Amino acid sequence: MEQIYSQSHYLLRIKVWTAKGPETSSMYSAILISLLCVSKVFADPYTTNWTAVNYLPNPKVNGPSCIIPNNAFGWNTLKNVDGTLYTASKRPIVITAEGWDSYFLNAYVAQYLLEAMGYQTFVAQTGRGYVIGPEFYVNAIDLFLEAWPEDTASYEQMTQVDRVAVDMGATGYSGVIGLYVPTPLVEKYPAFGLDFWRFLLNPEARALFPESRSTPPYLVDGKPHCDGNPKLCVDGYYTPAQCKVPGAKCIELWAYDPSYSPSNFQRLIDSLGLMVTIKFMGWNAG
Repeated sequence: MEQIYSQSHYLLRIKVWTAKGPETSSMYSAILISLLCVSKVFADPYTTNWTAVNYLPNPKVNGPSCIIPNNAFGWNTLKNVDGTLYTASKRPIVITAEGWDSYFLNAYVAQYLLEAMGYQTFVAQTGRGYVIGPEFYVNAIDLFLEAWPEDTASYEQMTQVDRVAVDMGATGYSGVIGLYVPTPLVEKYPAFGLDFWRFLLNPEARALFPESRSTPPYLVDGKPHCDGNPKLCVDGYYTPAQCKVPGAKCIELWAYDPSYSPSNFQRLIDSLGLMVTIKFMGWNAG
């Protein structure tokens, strides 16, 4: 069951610029040219406290080295006035990578383009409980190459109010967000019309799914996958207010991580008053 097509965007950390640049550009080259102005004064990725911004403790996941024989593009030979190489003298350019294929593709394309220009790179992967935002405020990254504005609560705050990031425009591809229902269930109960969220308003259709917390909890090293954030996840579950009422008859849906599309799931459940909780099972759940 599919919901809507969403458009992904590039984000550039604004503080890497020595001069204020354009607010929006769809040109990938604009990102690379902007990075020519990168400064040495911001965080060294090898000393950044990555767990504080919910990245992996050792987050570097660069792609294999890809040396271009007879590199004639010229970027890597630009020189400072003292004769040293301009791009090679800079600290590593830090590129975020989240845990799915299209993001890795974007990150590695950026890595190889930057390395062809002579830059060092550091591709940093996000970890458990990650939510976009904090890394921009502590100057931990430079490029965030697959941001979904409609699913990022802090997007306007970051790009228009606090201006810690610049929206560089659309990546050029769309994504589809929705729910998966087993095909045999759809075929057995065609009358329920198991389309996105609407069937969850029907008590008879909801009865096809397990009651909330009736299945074994999903634990990672003896602990729930996520915890401590009432708006996203507590004790491995998202439980809306309507499901906390004594005697409430709620079902549970399964999801990977609370950071995945909260505006399309947690907030949808809230706004429509759906009698649904979410059990989070981690990115490796199959």
